[in-house]
Amino acid sequence: MKRDQRAYLASYYQKNRAAIRRKQRESYEAKYERVSKDLLHHLRAHPAHALGRLEVICPDCERLGPFKTAVCLECGRYGLAQLPIHLREAHKMPREDYLERHGLNRGTSLTSAEFHATRSRLSSTPETLRRLKRFTPATARSINLGRRHTLRKEAIESRKSGRAVERPKQAPCKVRPWSVALGCLEGKERKSIARELKVTQARVNKLSLAMGFTPGRPARYFRGEAVTDRFVRGLMRDARLSPAEIATRAKLPVHRVTRALSRPGRALQLDVADALLAMRRNITEESRRTTATPRGGHPKLLLPSESGEILAKYAVLVKEFRYVASDDDSSKPLTKDQLSSRICTLARQGKASMLLRWMREFMEWRRSQAQGDNPLARILSPAFDVAREFLAEQFGISARTLKEVLSSRSRRRPPLTDKQRRIALDLGVLFGERGEATTEEILAALGRHRDSWRGIDSHKLAQLVKPFGAFPKNIRISGDVRKGYALANLRTFTTAEVAQRVGFAYATLKQYISRGIITAPPMVRRMKSRGRVTVRSWTHRDIERLLSSLGTRKLTLKKHPSSATASPEAAQL
Repeated sequence: MKRDQRAYLASYYQKNRAAIRRKQRESYEAKYERVSKDLLHHLRAHPAHALGRLEVICPDCERLGPFKTAVCLECGRYGLAQLPIHLREAHKMPREDYLERHGLNRGTSLTSAEFHATRSRLSSTPETLRRLKRFTPATARSINLGRRHTLRKEAIESRKSGRAVERPKQAPCKVRPWSVALGCLEGKERKSIARELKVTQARVNKLSLAMGFTPGRPARYFRGEAVTDRFVRGLMRDARLSPAEIATRAKLPVHRVTRALSRPGRALQLDVADALLAMRRNITEESRRTTATPRGGHPKLLLPSESGEILAKYAVLVKEFRYVASDDDSSKPLTKDQLSSRICTLARQGKASMLLRWMREFMEWRRSQAQGDNPLARILSPAFDVAREFLAEQFGISARTLKEVLSSRSRRRPPLTDKQRRIALDLGVLFGERGEATTEEILAALGRHRDSWRGIDSHKLAQLVKPFGAFPKNIRISGDVRKGYALANLRTFTTAEVAQRVGFAYATLKQYISRGIITAPPMVRRMKSRGRVTVRSWTHRDIERLLSSLGTRKLTLKKHPSSATASPEAAQL
């Protein structure tokens, strides 16, 4: 019984860790006192006075409220010895942003004067240094302990001449981000990468985190993402195996597989990931070698989990290919160094993270697809065709099979009704960017918003929002647990937002809709202050269907015959 309760508490903490940590932080911050509003307003006008230094405090600070330590200008909390720690934990704000926001110099110390004086007195004594670190001749030289020798000759000459000795400037440390990314993709540790590139480990950690690689230990990347517990769960669904059977087939201890399942989102160790990848290749070969059933038909080339992830990765790759090819000059070939540096730059901006983790395979495929004397000719356009061909090569299927998968994913579910679209649109108007809401709040808001919603109850509401992927969940409000919904899947988008997500211009997408090239969702009636109007709202399902239709055919726009630049062939995008 205690073991089940402990497991339940552990799983509950993993699911609600962010909310629990936020509540703990709020209760921790509530214990400390804040300065008055008048004093906080005065300190924000004079930010240097909030550092708790006696030489800069003015009489107004003493009159409004005397203080000795630093004060946070964001929340007004005082009694802080080290302000950067409070900014990182309470406000998720780095030191540089705080200094820039309040107009302080970059070299300003955010440590209180009292704390700095106390630490400096403690750390300056030889006894403390002997106790804190190993005492060596280098340590003695660093603290000037037992120094009896005279100044160096160049120092004596510089003091006599009245000018300092000019020291040679050290060249800035330059490291290519692609070198760091290549080491992370090969599964090397950050320490070994820093040793090979002859830079500090802090520099390597900063670059790898900025490019979207997993922090901490090295990880194995497969098809644009790190091998985590999600990979193990996909194997369990595809082959219908238990964790013990997976461990037996992969020749691993059972506890290593169960430990991987108990740590969601964490990258697996390299030997475990390699064993599971080899096992997946064997399962794929076995499924493709199976004979036809008595009913007839060929074996499926894709596993169930693979057919489910193709559409999501296809949409992401199309968007990232567009970013990569947006700044390219078509008259010049794109070399390997240019392509790698561009993708690393976009990954640091959050625009090509999956493509960077898929970079080695993409380079090999790009080299095999290139033609002519230049093997690195630009083949990034059109993005839809490049993404289809690359995915077909990586998943080991033909381009025709990939088109069928992309088109069938949007036809499996029945189309949304007008009532379902209207309730999604009304929920977006009522709750905006709110993350979740209880069932009682949703029903009450819908009843006040429109008369036709007054007759629905919780069961009818669940049936209406079920096609969107929204299901009832537990929501904790001030200690009480109530049923509610996550509103992220119920969000609707305008045509302009859809054009930005897909990568088209707004006028171009409207032109495709007007000519019937793209199937757009129907118009929905909506209540406004001036009466009822009809608008076109896009859901997540409509965007998926649009991406799949774009992937299965080429879009063409024919110019009018009277146009002087009209050509017999359609201008392909």
